[in-house]
Amino acid sequence: MSTLPGIKANKYIREVLAADENLTALVKPENIKVMVLQPTNFPFISIRRSALETQYNKDIAYEDSVTIEITIVANEYSQSMEIAQTVRDILDYKVYLNREENVRITEIRFFDCIEETVDDVFVQNLTFQLKMQNIEE
Repeated sequence: MSTLPGIKANKYIREVLAADENLTALVKPENIKVMVLQPTNFPFISIRRSALETQYNKDIAYEDSVTIEITIVANEYSQSMEIAQTVRDILDYKVYLNREENVRITEIRFFDCIEETVDDVFVQNLTFQLKMQNIEE
């Protein structure tokens, strides 16, 4: 059995977000990033894995529980809220399947949202919890 996919959770979430036409109408796909390390154009989305716990059944690791933080940064408050709501609509209570990499996200749940202002921009921090497994071959 291959290693569980939780380490790559942010990659898969980015794929889901960047493929959604409603979101890319608000945020350019190139501004949906896995951890923003350098300043970028507004608005942008940064995706970060903040926790990972592997679930075991007897001696077998069968699932990763992953916490993902999605940070939305925009120049306008209303824009930051619209993007945050769109991201929530895309992910909350959804599943994801990547057959090429034999990965399944069996559950995505919205967990928390905190807003703040930083250096004259509006920030929405959304937290999601994921359950991830390998697809049985």
